[in-house]
Amino acid sequence: MQIAGTARRFDSQTINRAVLLNPVTKKPRFRLTDLGPDITANGINDRGQIVGTPAFLWQGGKLNFFPGGGSAQAINNVGRIVGSGSVGGQDTGVFWDLQGNMAPLETSGSRRGSLLPSTAPELRRG
Repeated sequence: MQIAGTARRFDSQTINRAVLLNPVTKKPRFRLTDLGPDITANGINDRGQIVGTPAFLWQGGKLNFFPGGGSAQAINNVGRIVGSGSVGGQDTGVFWDLQGNMAPLETSGSRRGSLLPSTAPELRRG
């Protein structure tokens, strides 16, 4: 089991760093991988791909930020990423592919950013 999260160092300056904890057989039981400063890890899938804020994807040891900012919140096992971002000057629910291409989620009425039933199964697959 891998764990993605955010470590905080408290000294003369507070810096958030996204981190990945990998289990190992010897003590200590986890190996810490520093993903980078001033980012927050929000989600990880079974493939070890990590997403976070500002919108990024970490995979295979490489950190890639998505254009346009936003916040990637979750990633499924086929690489569909959901979160929030700005589309046409409006903050809304969005999804990204693994290349960082963003598209708005379908919304229903005044519940901006909520998934329509037709969209939700597609995002859950994988």
